[in-house]
Amino acid sequence: MAGERTPLLGVPVPGPIAGALGIVQRIHFLDNIRTILTIFLVFHHAAIYVARSSLSTPYYNKSDLLPLSLFIVFNKATLYGAFFFASGYSIHLSLKTKSDLAFFVSRTLKTGLPTLLYHEFGPRRKIEGPVPYVVTLLILDYAYLISRWLGSKWSFVSFRRLETRIKDSRAWVMTIVIFSFALVTGITVGNCFGLRLIPFIVRRYYPFEFPGFGAPVTYIIAYIAGINFPLFNRYILIPRPSVAVGLLVVSELAADLSLGIAQDHWKKLWYFIRVTSDSEGGRWFIDPGFNGHTIFFTLWNPLVFYLISISFVSTFASASFTRKDWGRWSRHTYIQTFIHMVPVIYTSRFLAGHSSVQHPIVNTVLSGTAGVIGSWAISLLYVYLGGPALIQKIYDRLRRAT
Repeated sequence: MAGERTPLLGVPVPGPIAGALGIVQRIHFLDNIRTILTIFLVFHHAAIYVARSSLSTPYYNKSDLLPLSLFIVFNKATLYGAFFFASGYSIHLSLKTKSDLAFFVSRTLKTGLPTLLYHEFGPRRKIEGPVPYVVTLLILDYAYLISRWLGSKWSFVSFRRLETRIKDSRAWVMTIVIFSFALVTGITVGNCFGLRLIPFIVRRYYPFEFPGFGAPVTYIIAYIAGINFPLFNRYILIPRPSVAVGLLVVSELAADLSLGIAQDHWKKLWYFIRVTSDSEGGRWFIDPGFNGHTIFFTLWNPLVFYLISISFVSTFASASFTRKDWGRWSRHTYIQTFIHMVPVIYTSRFLAGHSSVQHPIVNTVLSGTAGVIGSWAISLLYVYLGGPALIQKIYDRLRRAT
């Protein structure tokens, strides 16, 4: 029987049979991806908070904030797309053992309802929490479920014929990948040239950090890749761990170094990527046109998204260490997304009063570490006290009531 130690690509169990037997195949590499992404998210938000706070200090200078700005822009191009990939893969796995209606109720009650409560009663300023991400995720989930329902009613709107044709054709898959790359590039070009293709709702609900210039198209592409993970794994991912890790390291170094050199050469690029204050909000591209810094960024953004995403997922899907069960601390990363900014903010404010640790990079590392340790400690305490079991009981009662 499949369980916690089921191999990543073990013997598949058909969805109806798995559901009848109560089998849940835990994919360890997916848990581990979420864990690493959540840690990056904590440090990402710590970097934004510290960098913005540093703008009002008299000792602020570019050299202090340049590494943080590069880190933040890099994450905007890659981090949230990786989260949406993980979410897409989760729905792919869930629908093997759940009906569409059961998944809809589960996602709404377990994810949507807590987020709604957080939005209404939680802290508003500087602590967005996961609200923007969850709202976007629910939209994608509901759209996918509706498309499946429509396809079951009317065959002419079903994607099954297309899926069948694509499944055994590398050429089809590569054509779709090339088209999606061109689409992300086009969206980036359009946003750089002032067309403002990022929808208002995305800009409105990401006030704490203006989204990357590929959003929300990059989110949708990553989500679709997760839903179609078997195809993604078969035709796109790198099967050799050494090659995947090498590409990941080289891609990250090339992305950071090239952006660092480019912003030094083109000063207007620095003014675009630098962290903005609360009063400034998100900044659109500066001086777009057929010039060096515009051409550089319109190529940098989609290349980083694709190279990092593919090499990152390939590493976790192929390396033996990342496919292992990392234990309880990797299975519960939901709470951290709600609470991590609390220890980050209080630690950062405390450190700001001590001259020896006032440097933005030092402050970010220490406050980010506090955010990781503090949020994980609370999460593990919540699990130890039986929180998940209590939530499951409430969910079961609400499901029966509906």
